[in-house]
Amino acid sequence: MILKEIYVYPDLVEFPQELTSSFRDYSRHICNYLERALRLIKFETKGYYKLAVIGCSDIAPRAFVNSSGALGVKVSFKSEQYLNIPIERVPDYISDMLRSGINACPDEYPLPKEQLLAALDELRGAGFKNGWVHKEKKSAKLDMLAQLYCSMTMQNFSLEIRVYQKGKMICQKELLRTVPDEIVFLPKLREYKTLKLSDEYAEVHGPESSILARVSFG
Repeated sequence: MILKEIYVYPDLVEFPQELTSSFRDYSRHICNYLERALRLIKFETKGYYKLAVIGCSDIAPRAFVNSSGALGVKVSFKSEQYLNIPIERVPDYISDMLRSGINACPDEYPLPKEQLLAALDELRGAGFKNGWVHKEKKSAKLDMLAQLYCSMTMQNFSLEIRVYQKGKMICQKELLRTVPDEIVFLPKLREYKTLKLSDEYAEVHGPESSILARVSFG
């Protein structure tokens, strides 16, 4: 199997849903960044395609593979400590929890530890800003570039159209905003299929060439 997915969350049985649900949303922009790194690595595993770092009270780190193909790694999680940290420090806390889980995984369950830890460091160094280009269209004649740019934070996922001319941004508009959950935003994102660029406007086309958005700048 190829390792494709990464999750981190407090134990769903031990902790209340209110805590686990908000933690899940807060963590997705970090896990999404690691998953995009995994796509480049294409790391082969021994029977698991996802990694789940699970926070539990007073437990020594241990790992296991369940019947659904998930490698679970249990690490210590103190709910009182987590709930009392400032919101701006939550990404650091989640990143450290992921780091603990990755490091705690025994050799019998191989992981691309070096690459995952490097990706965590990279994201932390960027201030936990997770952004990527979904689609782009270039025009050498106009010296223009149009992009559909995605970004994820603890609070939301957003999709923007950005247009550059001679390297300078001349247009920026948000097209989509959802909760930071791939189950919610990926089906919508897949509808944004192509870009059309002219000297006066940029268009985003969806299924059957339908126009989903147009921005003017001429």
